[in-house]
Amino acid sequence: MVFNWIDPAMSRDDALNYIANKTLYPTFVPTASRHIMVEQAIARAAIQMSLKQHLEMNFNTSRIGFLDRVKTASHLERIREALYFDQENERKKFHIYDISILIGSGGILSHVQNTRQALSIIYNGFKPEGITDIWR
Repeated sequence: MVFNWIDPAMSRDDALNYIANKTLYPTFVPTASRHIMVEQAIARAAIQMSLKQHLEMNFNTSRIGFLDRVKTASHLERIREALYFDQENERKKFHIYDISILIGSGGILSHVQNTRQALSIIYNGFKPEGITDIWR
């Protein structure tokens, strides 16, 4: 995922070496363009991974307690919940197009050379749908 945004001219070994060094020295602020490119690629991948995890967590939490509710509900309530479970589940589900504002701050977004880079990281990481304001 990270290597999708790294220039193919940079070898995989060089990128992995930089990542390993960054792990050892996390406060290092890069000045070389190839190192900045690696850091921004990692930021995009990290946003994508965290978004995926948050969406999965949101979907799973809506199902917590479903069986307990069915066991204790009256016969009529059990039938109704079984029939309308998918509709109710879809109604409670979070959709990416529900996001109207994305706010990025700190870390890599504070050290970018220009605002376009910050917006690119946020946009490529989240891949928003619909009309979305992006703030830095």
